[in-house]
Amino acid sequence: MPPMPAARVSGLRAETPRATASARSQMLETRIVVRRAAGLLRAARVMAPIAMSLPPPSFAIASPWASVLPKRSARSAGWVAKKMPRPIASRLAPIPRATCRAVESIGTSLPTSPVRDHGGVAEGDTILRLARRFESTLLGETVAASAPNPRGKAARIERLDGQTLEAVESHGKHLLLGFGELSLHCHLGMSGGWHFYRPRSRWRRPRSSAWAVLSNEEWEAVQFGGPTLQVGPTARVRRNPQWTRLGPDILAADFDPEAVIPALRADPTRGLGDALLDQHLVAGIGNIFKSEACFAARVDPWRAVGDVSDEELGKVLIAAREQMLSAVELGTRHNFQIYKRRQSVCPSCRGPVSSRGQGDANRTTYWCPRCQG
Repeated sequence: MPPMPAARVSGLRAETPRATASARSQMLETRIVVRRAAGLLRAARVMAPIAMSLPPPSFAIASPWASVLPKRSARSAGWVAKKMPRPIASRLAPIPRATCRAVESIGTSLPTSPVRDHGGVAEGDTILRLARRFESTLLGETVAASAPNPRGKAARIERLDGQTLEAVESHGKHLLLGFGELSLHCHLGMSGGWHFYRPRSRWRRPRSSAWAVLSNEEWEAVQFGGPTLQVGPTARVRRNPQWTRLGPDILAADFDPEAVIPALRADPTRGLGDALLDQHLVAGIGNIFKSEACFAARVDPWRAVGDVSDEELGKVLIAAREQMLSAVELGTRHNFQIYKRRQSVCPSCRGPVSSRGQGDANRTTYWCPRCQG
């Protein structure tokens, strides 16, 4: 029989020595404690947004995981999680266009909406609507001209000061304002736009960024940005290759689709979508109506022009013209059916919408492979 372990007597109670935990057990216990601490740390980060700042002296006590982590001094406690105050919205909601138009009619000084539809290149419908806006506000008026921004001074906008606006002409994506012997030619590109304001009203953009300001007693027409802005003798401006090399204006009253088809077929291997963007062939169609018109006509924009029939080309051109004229008459941008519907579904067949860059400029084309296949 093995000997009994020795017992130590304390008063009337005898105690037997307890077995000491092995090194493996101690290591396992340490890992559990560390994992619990890490879990509490993650939970605290998920419960509320945190901001990093120096800890208060009571961090080791106030922290929810202080009981499982070794205590640290205030200087070495590291970063601390604090609840951030919830931000308060201070930006006012934009004024609806309908409200602006209604208030305009009674002569208020609230700013009007800029003549600009979207973040892409201004297409023919935008320029035609802009021309009509000039006709209703400044045509036949003697204007005061100024250029707050150095870019406008370089374009010699101030030469128009005291001149009378005699003619307004739009051709594709280009606008021409005639002041007798002088003319202003502009192309808005992707960043430009004209804003119309009542005098002494607040502008939507800083005054110092305005390239051109044309005003009378009732209106201020303000131009911001754009790749082309120049003032010069009318004859020289009209000889500018940017103007003379433009194809037929798709929104012109005498536009004939059959006259444009031979020009589109000049390069039979060229994709239809890419050919429609060539302003030397037909002026005014941009990336929006390229995709929208091809979808309305159910023609694949990736087909080579030589493989597209005259009837299909005519349908595409007529669809683009009707959509753009509708946007002009309504005074709003076109209701997109396929454009910018990436990762969305076709409104007709509910199939996936595809998009990919096309042509040398790599402009994104949108199409439905099912409806336009």
